Amino acid sequence: MTDIFLALLPTFAVILVGAGLKRAGLPGDRFWALLDRLTYMVLFPALLVTSTARGNFPAASALPMAAALTGGILLMAGLLVLARRLMPGDGPAFSSIFQGSLRYNTYVAFAATGALAGREGLALAGLAVAAMVPLLNLLSVICVAACALPPDGEDAAPKPPLLRLVLTNPLIIACAIGIPLGVSGLGMPPVLGETLDILAAGSLPLALLAVGAGLNLRVGGSAGLGGAAGGMMIACTIKLFVMPLLALLILWPFGVDDTTRLVTVLFAACPTATSAYILARQLGGDAPLAAAIITASTLAALITMPLSLTLVLP
Repeated sequence: MTDIFLALLPTFAVILVGAGLKRAGLPGDRFWALLDRLTYMVLFPALLVTSTARGNFPAASALPMAAALTGGILLMAGLLVLARRLMPGDGPAFSSIFQGSLRYNTYVAFAATGALAGREGLALAGLAVAAMVPLLNLLSVICVAACALPPDGEDAAPKPPLLRLVLTNPLIIACAIGIPLGVSGLGMPPVLGETLDILAAGSLPLALLAVGAGLNLRVGGSAGLGGAAGGMMIACTIKLFVMPLLALLILWPFGVDDTTRLVTVLFAACPTATSAYILARQLGGDAPLAAAIITASTLAALITMPLSLTLVLP
């Protein structure tokens, strides 16, 4: 476990650097908002295209991994809906618990995969993104929209159409470009491949800094770590402990190789994505609770992810 912890520590150290810079007011709030958008729209999609276009996706590994990740998401989503009446808070609070339990931070997943599994792992990571992102976006939008309170007044922002939210997601578009190139054996075209490599090289460090800047470390109040403790604990427990165990149990009968098991459990064990807060704010969910879940799960993941990975690493 010590070796895994040390391998993951630089990833979380960069996140903490981002949190420290934001707290110090450097370089300014507008910078972080623009960086987050640049990473999401351009840099990280470039990494997804290059990693999937150059990947080798044998069905014996790829299909069981996709089944374990998506199967775990669907099973837990169903259990959460069945247990809704037992959850603390109102409808918007439940939608944030739902998102916090299922959504994963793609940037942390890729950085950790690169540290532990190298280029082979990154190719599988791209496939994991392709399997999980459309499903999670679909489920999250449906849940938040269904649980949102009626808007106050006529000036409330209109909700964007569900299909548009899914089809215009930059990560989905990137996978739709990269995976056919990888499966067909064509790979990346000359010049374009080298150009995307340059963009991809900056994606993870900048993305991790942006993740840190987005953490809400205030204690107390509904938006901080001290608020809505019950919902936060439920979501973090499911996301950091139950989801990786569930993915491993679904994957176990397939007898896949070590790298596939590692990437599967690593993705399932990642902290909650910052997009959960954005969607909650956009569609009328409990945005402060979503922010608290994101922060708590990210800080706790430095300990819980090595614990989960000990299940698949010697």
